[in-house]
Amino acid sequence: MTENLPAGEQEPNEGSPLLHQNPLGPDLEGLRGVDATNAELEFVVESTGVALVEEAMGNGSSPQGAPSNGPETEEARWLRESKLKHSKLAWYYRPSLSLLCFTVALMSLAETMVASPSIILTTQKVCQGISPGSPDSPEEARCDMPKAQSTFSSIQSAQMLIQGIVGTLLAGKLGELSDRFGRKPIFQYVGCVRLVSLLAIVYTILPSTPYSKWKIILANSIQALSGGLMLTIANGNSYITDCTEPKDRTIAISMLMSTIYACIGTGPLIGSAAIKLSNGNNYMPFVIAVMFITFFTIFTTIFLTESRHVNALRQSQTKFRDRRRSFESVLTNTSSVSVTRHGRYQALKFLDLLSPLKKMWLPPSVHGSLIPRYTVLILVALDVLFIISTTGMVVPLVLFATYKYRWDSVHLGYFISFIGIGRAMVLLILSPLFLHVLKKMYTRLDNSVDAIDLMSLRTAMFSVVISIAAILLWDDTRGLVLLVFAVFQNLSAFFSPTLQATLVKYCSKSSLGELFGAIALVRSATMLVFPPILLLVYAHTNTTKPKIFMTVPLLASILAFILTFMLHIVTDSELLRRPSQASLAPSSQPAHTNKGSKDQRMSTSRTSRKPSSI
Repeated sequence: MTENLPAGEQEPNEGSPLLHQNPLGPDLEGLRGVDATNAELEFVVESTGVALVEEAMGNGSSPQGAPSNGPETEEARWLRESKLKHSKLAWYYRPSLSLLCFTVALMSLAETMVASPSIILTTQKVCQGISPGSPDSPEEARCDMPKAQSTFSSIQSAQMLIQGIVGTLLAGKLGELSDRFGRKPIFQYVGCVRLVSLLAIVYTILPSTPYSKWKIILANSIQALSGGLMLTIANGNSYITDCTEPKDRTIAISMLMSTIYACIGTGPLIGSAAIKLSNGNNYMPFVIAVMFITFFTIFTTIFLTESRHVNALRQSQTKFRDRRRSFESVLTNTSSVSVTRHGRYQALKFLDLLSPLKKMWLPPSVHGSLIPRYTVLILVALDVLFIISTTGMVVPLVLFATYKYRWDSVHLGYFISFIGIGRAMVLLILSPLFLHVLKKMYTRLDNSVDAIDLMSLRTAMFSVVISIAAILLWDDTRGLVLLVFAVFQNLSAFFSPTLQATLVKYCSKSSLGELFGAIALVRSATMLVFPPILLLVYAHTNTTKPKIFMTVPLLASILAFILTFMLHIVTDSELLRRPSQASLAPSSQPAHTNKGSKDQRMSTSRTSRKPSSI
């Protein structure tokens, strides 16, 4: 952004195919339409590793790096004013990516280092409650492990149900509050709630605390009030949007996600090391996590400066009041009885939480084509099936590992770290290389799913199928099959970034925030339903056929792989033109390719090559 742009509040022409933004995943809701260039449609995996360096260091003279000659938007003016204001602060107070990554890393490490010991200690507490012998010494109690696993599965199902409902209802509301009151108060709120939750969990699993199934459930459900790690990520991306130039946001968000992946991998390692150094004390990771979260809360209070412009906060408050007045007008409507008015009012408030879902039901294109609508619905279905076959089966799989292979906190920590670090390595190294090869073979399309997208989606889903099938077919006694599972699951890491980047091709630039919100709602609903179902299946079959729960994720992954063949490439961008682009005649669209070339991307240091055919 340049300082000499003319002032104004006009929005950029949404019809331009160059104005798009790349979302980076399910957790990145809240991003608003910005003056992103065509290069920002590159996948998040290409914005990491070597590709990150190329875009950050080598594209300074590329077309997308050129300043815009159009009118300065209100958002751009706010960003310029905020950067000028923050430039007067000391470096440790100034909103920056490094400060944000450090803050989010504290919370991410605290979340992940207690995952394995929490499972082990809760299982021991269940043994203490259901087994005869010494109720005050769960380590020495004679535990009926199959019964304990069944009880623990039911506990997990109940708390996941509560967390899913509360998280789904609060996700949108907390996002709205961050727009109205700022990002910093949300970080402070998350830190306080997570600290209370962690202390409550520790209390319920102490040896001196009497066993209570519902106390354990409620203690683990408190963290849902904070929105969990996903809200922390979403708020972090909103923070980035507030203080980063549009052309740098893809890189910045990619760096934040890389930090989180690294923490997911190193957190369990820290927990395992703490247990070993404390002579097998499974409570030591909780002590360290409490220290991390306390420091997180203090750090955000003292050092983290609010990134959102005061006028943006005021505008969000105004929009909220207008929406609230429109709802309250139902109560003052004298044409209906009081009971009906109150019923309609409550229904409108509830439906307002689900309003982003309508963004997935795209209208017909200018020429009446329904291809965009069907494509978006298929992509959403793929996302749901991917969650079922990956994240949705993690908890019962961990229980299976503790039952089948007798894994303890240390082994579980290594396993989770292997998955986290492995996915980070795939995004940083393998994915850029894989996509580089695909770009040599196929042409990238701006307005439709292309061959690069299809090959990426199919490769990722095929890896998921192999990973689950390996566990079902290979019956080993040492747990090596779980390493095979982790390797192939890691190879699917680029599925979500690819799917999100494909979705944004079909949706209006001005509605990306609502689109991300809709995706978050669908994902929350999926996690609300399927993981508890898989846990219940495992709880009822772990003594006879403990692997039977994996058939559901396997079928979901196979169905997703088949659905990828229902996605069709459309090279005629005019056929997919949205109604919001109707005012932009085809002939007036910027000519950003050479005549006769099918490759419609702007030439950059990464895309300058001979056009290839699909």
